[in-house]
Amino acid sequence: MDEEILVKVCILAIDGLEYNLAVQWKLKNLLQTTYGKIELTPEYYHKSENVPITPKVWAGFITGKKPSVHGINKFWTYGKLEKIRNLPLIRNLKGKRKLLWRIGIKPRILDRQDLKTKTIFDIVKPSIALDVPTYNLPTETQFAFRKAITLHGIEAFIKCAWETFEKRRQTFLEKLDSNWKLLMAYFSLLDALGHVCIKKKPEELLKAYKTIDKLAEETKNRLNEQHICLIVSDHGMKLSEDGISGTHSNHAFWSLNIETDWKPKDITDFHPKIIKWTENRKI
Repeated sequence: MDEEILVKVCILAIDGLEYNLAVQWKLKNLLQTTYGKIELTPEYYHKSENVPITPKVWAGFITGKKPSVHGINKFWTYGKLEKIRNLPLIRNLKGKRKLLWRIGIKPRILDRQDLKTKTIFDIVKPSIALDVPTYNLPTETQFAFRKAITLHGIEAFIKCAWETFEKRRQTFLEKLDSNWKLLMAYFSLLDALGHVCIKKKPEELLKAYKTIDKLAEETKNRLNEQHICLIVSDHGMKLSEDGISGTHSNHAFWSLNIETDWKPKDITDFHPKIIKWTENRKI
């Protein structure tokens, strides 16, 4: 009898991947066998802005819980300085973040220590999480492009976004050949460039989408028939009211390399499904 092979799940977590652009540009490696979009409800929105906020969504994805349960509602914290930073006179002070960077004060990005519930990585073993927001410990890479735009402007930001992507891509491809049942890798390129290039540099944004599409192709070429490849975003990107910059659209993208009648209705729906997939011995 042939040895049974456990199903493995590989997740490409693409921040800011817009469903409408993937369809418009006919990116076949992103638009896998089954794909769609998920409308994000206000519980995933920023407190003061009417758009989804990244950490709330990704925390919901990896925990299967809503923000009121998983406890993540922002990107970062200044710790003991948080209360001072949010005082009325300080909160509305223009350029305060730039000033803090220059004097060496930077925030702590929220990670697994801030979650109030278990994640898929705690349940599925062995698992690998690469740069997953609200889970992985902060790295200098995660701070790099934010520091670039804060201190040096848009061109430096774009350059840093590409450099960050390439570092993460190389690490991810190396991990593909290691031992895992669940592998999730996060990439912020489309979100970063979507915010600054959607109107002024559309060719740069198209280049980024084609690069991510190529990454999806390369990934699937290295997986076998017992692998499920899930491509998912936390939100999309649309032109903001200022007519220049990009802002988060209110829907997430998802795509699977398998035929299925299952359709997620909320970002939390993936959590139990991923666990179920990894418990099976065939797709």
